[in-house]
Amino acid sequence: MAATPPEPRPVPEPIEERARGPAGTAAGGGDPGPGAGPRAPLGMMLAAGLVVGVLSWLAGEMARHAFPARQVLMTNRRGVQALGATDRTAAAAEVKNVALSSGLFGALLGTALGACGGLGRRSRAAARRAALIGLGAGAVAGMGMALAIVPRYFRWYLRLRPEGLVPPLLMHGGIWGAIGAAGGLAFGLGLGGRGHAARALLGGLLGALMGTALYEILGALAFPMSRTDHPVAADWAPRLLARLLVATLAAVATTMAVADPGPTTGNHVGQAVQPDSKESRRSGCPA
Repeated sequence: MAATPPEPRPVPEPIEERARGPAGTAAGGGDPGPGAGPRAPLGMMLAAGLVVGVLSWLAGEMARHAFPARQVLMTNRRGVQALGATDRTAAAAEVKNVALSSGLFGALLGTALGACGGLGRRSRAAARRAALIGLGAGAVAGMGMALAIVPRYFRWYLRLRPEGLVPPLLMHGGIWGAIGAAGGLAFGLGLGGRGHAARALLGGLLGALMGTALYEILGALAFPMSRTDHPVAADWAPRLLARLLVATLAAVATTMAVADPGPTTGNHVGQAVQPDSKESRRSGCPA
């Protein structure tokens, strides 16, 4: 008795690479779907944070004395009248200078992270759009929070002369946390996808707050005479340290916040194939 030949199994059709597009993009070369995973390399974000830290420090150095303190007529201990700056006029000028430098810091960080988000999904248009959004949001966040927080801090500081890390942590954290959140928002909008903007905003906020906490601790230990508890430290080294810590940690935390929890398998990016799915059985591929 002749043995019956086995039934032929269907051969899966090959998927053309041209239809799939490059890794991280959808079919046809368009923007990737929301499930395509993290698209901004961690190294690129770290480099962006370092560059922003240095550039914002240079901008802050130039803007540090943009608004001089108003001179008023005072009487010294010898009874001689002369023009000079009081604590109040010096504090008023410091508020304006801090607002300017914080606005520049926020604009640079928002622009860089927004551009990184758009480039992460290989879209120049998205990179330009997100960079412009980050420019405006970062500048408004930095200047607005500085104008809201620093005057109150100075009034409290001149009256109570507080000690410890908590008062400067709250002051710096309010300003730099808002800058990090604005940068994270720009990154999420540039990256696209459902929920990326909110997650990136939270990541930028937490990263900036971590950088602020590290700055307060390291500043108090390594630069005890540099007045790191003030809105702007007295020496250039802690000022550079602050910018580097906040910018780099905000950038790294932002990209980690939008990273997918794990890899998925699929026939093309953005469409995962579950085990024992109809597509796997229809193509003849084992699950």
